[in-house]
Amino acid sequence: MMLVRPGGAKTIQSDPAPDARVLAYEEGGITYALRYWLSRFDRDADCRDEVYGPVDEALRRAGTIAPHRRIELIPAAPPGFARAQQPGV
Repeated sequence: MMLVRPGGAKTIQSDPAPDARVLAYEEGGITYALRYWLSRFDRDADCRDEVYGPVDEALRRAGTIAPHRRIELIPAAPPGFARAQQPGV
């Protein structure tokens, strides 16, 4: 899916062709590097938008959910509050 030229991006070079490489296979999923070549480095941000936008759209259409990290916040005890006074300790 990602090896298809991303949405006909006009700001990236067609030779060499864009490609995708696996960077990591981890608990949270597979990390890919989308590689593409530019003729003008001052257009880097525009090129990135042109490439990642269609990839994101294709992943959403396919029903893929972007991974996220779950963070549990544990409130700190106020100053002077002894640990033994906390409920459940």
